[in-house]
Amino acid sequence: MTTSPPNDRISRYLELSLPIMVAMTVLLSVLRISGYGYLPGDDALRHAAFAIDSRVWGDVVVLSNEIRPDVDVHPGWHAILRFLHQRAGLGADALVTFSYIFTFTLFGAAGLLGSRKPAAWAVALALIAAVLWEMLGRQLLGRPFSISISGTLLLLFLWNTAQDKPSWKLIVLTSLILGLAIWVHSTAWYLWIMVLACIWLGNGAKAGRAFLASFAIGLLLACVLNGGCYNIIIYPIKHLWLSLAQDPLIVTSLAIEFRPNRFPLQACGLVALILISRQLTGVSRNDRLFQPDFLLYILGCILGLYVSRFWTDWGAAALAVWICRQTVLLLEHLHLNRLRLWMLTAGACSVVFLTVSANIDGRYSGTQRSVLLTLPKDRLLPLMPTDRGVLYGNSMHFFYQLYWRFPETKWRYLLGFEPAMMPPDELRAFRIAQYNNGNFDPVYKSWAKQMTDDDRLMMYSDGEPNYPDMSFEAIGNQIWIGKVCRKLP
Repeated sequence: MTTSPPNDRISRYLELSLPIMVAMTVLLSVLRISGYGYLPGDDALRHAAFAIDSRVWGDVVVLSNEIRPDVDVHPGWHAILRFLHQRAGLGADALVTFSYIFTFTLFGAAGLLGSRKPAAWAVALALIAAVLWEMLGRQLLGRPFSISISGTLLLLFLWNTAQDKPSWKLIVLTSLILGLAIWVHSTAWYLWIMVLACIWLGNGAKAGRAFLASFAIGLLLACVLNGGCYNIIIYPIKHLWLSLAQDPLIVTSLAIEFRPNRFPLQACGLVALILISRQLTGVSRNDRLFQPDFLLYILGCILGLYVSRFWTDWGAAALAVWICRQTVLLLEHLHLNRLRLWMLTAGACSVVFLTVSANIDGRYSGTQRSVLLTLPKDRLLPLMPTDRGVLYGNSMHFFYQLYWRFPETKWRYLLGFEPAMMPPDELRAFRIAQYNNGNFDPVYKSWAKQMTDDDRLMMYSDGEPNYPDMSFEAIGNQIWIGKVCRKLP
């Protein structure tokens, strides 16, 4: 019986420890964040609440008559959260914590599995964390779009080299990934066409046709899982029209992620440095530049000038894949031994952990200062509408935070998670007020006239509002809630 020399065994142990080191860095980073009491500020809250609630969205928010009350563009995500709530007993707090831990670790795992080069993926994460923090920060929002982005990472790694006719295994695997991603996050099903176009241009028509077939199968699979195509295919297109197909001046009042983005100069500077190093080291002789990941990066930069999410989500994810691939080529060119490779990985993981987990400017603990999240429920609930009422207000934060704290109550919200879903008259008044520098006073007065005793009006104000036949009570942080107190004739 022969045994390996001690140095060989140590060398193998160092190599085997690399993926464990990277995986633990990602997991420990997000667990450290949870230790600050972190809560995402928007959709993760309402997804958790909806998993606990037994109603459809039409019973939670006041919808336009053009939208079906059972609309749900995240059926898979809600099914997962509902399963965890019903079978594992997770409450609203635990569901939100699970959401951002899951989405962040899934992102890290997708890159680790797709690249199969832990050292290169660690370097890519370190560069993204240091230069393009917004991209990694978005994976901490606990929203299902992160599952689409993780799927994009994995598919770009898998398809970058598929220039010849792709195998059936790749087509089947791609169909499953797309089907699950679309089922969980059907809002963005049409954005996979960007990935299709980049694969077609980068790898040729055979690869493009194969990915198109996988995309079609994935769409069908998502519809089967959902039990219909309205939530998967039809409404997302309608939602896109309602959200973005408006006057350009009005669009400037949309959420930041839907507004135009500046050209990502920092990212371009990073790319330029890598391209220069390719030339200096001779790595470029062994690599074809315009592969799907680089093409999607370019496309994300351009389309981000219209809607920032094209860059922050899709373009930046493609850049992470490209950086990882360039790092692989560079490391192969340098022929580092296993000890140096381990030290490089450890250094990159240290940068990732310190950058991601740092509570800079209270970015992870800031939600603890929100009065709507911290005021005792027995103090807050009596101020809310009755079960037959509607909560009027101009901030989606009112909806996110109150619905998360009171998911089983029966009142509805005029403004929920998307203004475009409001009834036409209310939406028109809302957009005009946004356009007029946020002057909602005329809108509030018109709402007050139609309110009943069951309804409430919540608003920000420096002092107590003075509206006829209404009384207001301060909640804190300049938040006031009012109810009708009309005098008897």
